[in-house]
Amino acid sequence: MGKGARRYAHQRIAAVPINVSMMGTAPDKFRVGDKYTQRRLCPSYACVVEVPSLNGEVPNLNGEVPNLNGEEILEMKTKKYIVRLTNEERAMLKDLINKGKAAVTKIKHANVLLKIDADGLNWSDESASEAFSCSLRTVLSIRQRFVEQGLEAALERKKREYPPTPPILDGEKEARLIRIACSKPPEGFARWTLRLLAGKLVALEIVESISGQTVMRTLKKTNLNPIKASIG
Repeated sequence: MGKGARRYAHQRIAAVPINVSMMGTAPDKFRVGDKYTQRRLCPSYACVVEVPSLNGEVPNLNGEVPNLNGEEILEMKTKKYIVRLTNEERAMLKDLINKGKAAVTKIKHANVLLKIDADGLNWSDESASEAFSCSLRTVLSIRQRFVEQGLEAALERKKREYPPTPPILDGEKEARLIRIACSKPPEGFARWTLRLLAGKLVALEIVESISGQTVMRTLKKTNLNPIKASIG
């Protein structure tokens, strides 16, 4: 970094900060939206830290800059989403587990909810994660959906934000590919290659476009290998 150059780093406080020694503190404090911003000078850069306002007061960082890791952020979110089950909800979850007829994921989520219930066993997320072989993020997701959407949403697997990409070749198109691969190769060729098959599928308007690798994966899946693994 050149003489007199400064690098700016931006970081939001989400939990208890970790101490970092600072060289000095600039006197300026100013408000940005609903947050206060304090500028502090470090040895080689100026660190601008945005912190939530507390009843209109500027929080005093005392020369400290937060450096949060993933576990601390998860812990912060865990405290935000507190699971409190009613007696009826506990009875329903226990009944669901005892019957054992629901999907495996649903039963696992039911067990997690019973264990992390703040008015019940009040297990930590780490304990629930280890007991039911799921990640901490899964436990947090169950907490969040319970608080925001209710019990039924917490029991179900989290829905995808985007629909899955449909396969290029469905069952019918795979069958047509197989028929082509088993047919006589084009004139001038001793055998079908992956590239020839891909071009044939496009020429017959079976697909708009397809790669030789996709053709190869499809043929392997059907245990048909009429050609060498060659793109040429």
